[in-house]
Amino acid sequence: MDLDAFASETPAANDANDEDFRYDTEDDGADAPAAGSAEETARYISDMVGSLALIARDARLDLLNYLLEMARVEAEMQARQTETPFDED
Repeated sequence: MDLDAFASETPAANDANDEDFRYDTEDDGADAPAAGSAEETARYISDMVGSLALIARDARLDLLNYLLEMARVEAEMQARQTETPFDED
């Protein structure tokens, strides 16, 4: 499959500007929802990837399941590393 031909046929590709897909440029965030903490984000990713891993496992997509489980474990480790300590008063 010719990916360039496919990309040019999609409506999004015709309307999108290359700048829309850049992550290394600053955005004022006016349209973006408020971002959670790094810990919350990592936990969310862990949950989502875990769900995808279950789907892959049920479909007997062993390599995909393995890779998704590795991503889930990495997200959990990142969440633990970014936990904010509980302050006891």
